[in-house]
Amino acid sequence: MGSLRLVLRRLRRRLRLWWPLVVIWWTFWDLIDEITEGSELD
Repeated sequence: MGSLRLVLRRLRRRLRLWWPLVVIWWTFWDLIDEITEGSELD
């Protein structure tokens, strides 16, 4: 059980590092989606 807790702690630390990148990536794709949708309507 102790090893599982250790893995979770390690994952949490990694998530803290990656979270901003994930948010940027998500907004980036959302923008591209909106741009492509707009061009299709034109």
